[in-house]
Amino acid sequence: MISGDWYYTVDGDTCTITMYTGSATELTIPSEIDGLAVTAIGNSSFASCTSLVSVTIPDGVTSIGYGVFSGCSSLTFITIPDDVTSIGDFAFSGC
Repeated sequence: MISGDWYYTVDGDTCTITMYTGSATELTIPSEIDGLAVTAIGNSSFASCTSLVSVTIPDGVTSIGYGVFSGCSSLTFITIPDDVTSIGDFAFSGC
């Protein structure tokens, strides 16, 4: 499914972000998309988003997938909530 700059998959009343197509430098990931709680950020969702400098992940996200921010060479600041219990391999490779 697509909503603005966000691609996502649905699982019941929650969703997983699968791709971001925007070009923001400072980004706050939404806690909801189309009324669905964002609980995961899927594999490689932000890979090679070289414009990203800062990212804030909202409360409620529990999983950050494999290579999520891989190749985000400008990324220097990220806020990860205590809710996150799983971070995939190479999530920040090349940052």
